[in-house]
Amino acid sequence: MKQEDLILLKKYLDGNTSAAENRAVQDILTQHEHDEELKRWLFDAWQKTSAKKELSLDINEGWLEIKKTISNNTKSRKIVHWPQVGVAASIVLAITLGVLFFWQKPASDPEDPVVEQAVFIEKETGKGEKLNISLPDGSFIKLNTSTKLSIPANYYSNNERVVYLEGEAFFEVAKFEKKPFKVITGNITTTVMGTSFNVKALSENEPVSVALVEGKVSVANAKDEIILDPAEMTTVRPSTGKLSKETFDVEVITGWRSNLLIFDEILFEEIIEKLEQWYGVEFKIKGAPVGGKRYSGRFENKPLALVLEGLGFSSTFSYEIKDKTIFLNFKK
Repeated sequence: MKQEDLILLKKYLDGNTSAAENRAVQDILTQHEHDEELKRWLFDAWQKTSAKKELSLDINEGWLEIKKTISNNTKSRKIVHWPQVGVAASIVLAITLGVLFFWQKPASDPEDPVVEQAVFIEKETGKGEKLNISLPDGSFIKLNTSTKLSIPANYYSNNERVVYLEGEAFFEVAKFEKKPFKVITGNITTTVMGTSFNVKALSENEPVSVALVEGKVSVANAKDEIILDPAEMTTVRPSTGKLSKETFDVEVITGWRSNLLIFDEILFEEIIEKLEQWYGVEFKIKGAPVGGKRYSGRFENKPLALVLEGLGFSSTFSYEIKDKTIFLNFKK
């Protein structure tokens, strides 16, 4: 192994390589896939990085050996987090490089059967945050606010691609006929081959909705299964578990991807809840609007103040914004 190659590999593990250097790294690893000394060096170098960054490598049979080598030298279970990255840094995840993940084995008695624990990559957004994620297979996911996505470390090495969702996300799934893509939300499983759709599952006590934009999906629970065509959605209520079809307005359901905030005949309480999530703020409210009144509105990339001004035309209130707190008073 050339010294300059080792220097490049170390630079890569530290996350400081360019797209061209990433391709050079892939070539180096492919050429030396059976180099036991390199395997040991990779593990040691990985351990010394500041955040023990995950290795973004080409997924092939040869490098499965390195995965096993690292597994046998690791004592504790770790959850590897993908870093928050900008456009330039995300090239590492978006190009034709996969991700080499690690299985961790718990300490056990030599005579006890060894049980492998899966490692999960977790991405999470808070109030007022959205996040784009590119998967190794070319699939794309956009997380809405207050959403958590868990991706098994062996995501691409199994016969199917599975992710776990809590919250809301839009999926654009790369098509691989031999590896169906599944989104699991509680006891609801959405299965696709290659398509784009929106899944909303905010909590265990709230309905789960799946809205299909393109392609075809199967939505199933323990009781039933339904096939959706484009422009169809299903909403599964925890109390019944019943699956049924209905049409939907694509802009209303998926407009959040383009920072399009839409209110479609909803109560003021629902608007406040949505604004708190959208802008990452908290409302302090005095008084109340006229009972039962519903509101509609469409705001594209608008600051909160302009949204409140727009709502003020149809409801009489005053407001004051102090940092992340909004004081709203209804006039008597």
